Amino acid sequence: MPVSYDCYDDDGEIFESKIGFALDVSLGGILIESHDIIDANYVKVVFVNKDNKVFSIIGSVVHSKKIENGKAKTGLCFHGNDEENIKFTTNLIRTHHYGNKVAPLTSTV
Repeated sequence: MPVSYDCYDDDGEIFESKIGFALDVSLGGILIESHDIIDANYVKVVFVNKDNKVFSIIGSVVHSKKIENGKAKTGLCFHGNDEENIKFTTNLIRTHHYGNKVAPLTSTV
């Protein structure tokens, strides 16, 4: 599932915005694959659902390393409260699940 992310420095300023791919998500965090290692104190992850509603959450980098294919995998720990974490996670999962569904064919005969 594609996501965008903004990287913040020590002063809370955005210094980089990129796109990655959510590989795994839980109520506590997310694993993102990207072209580069994410080297930031805080990261804001953003995605848009099928109804064009924007969801975002702030997290901190737990680990970020290059993998065999030259891309990077980064684990983030969410900083939202329980309600925010649940809202972000469930909507990301729903968007991924329903975004991959094809509407059933209906007969008009």
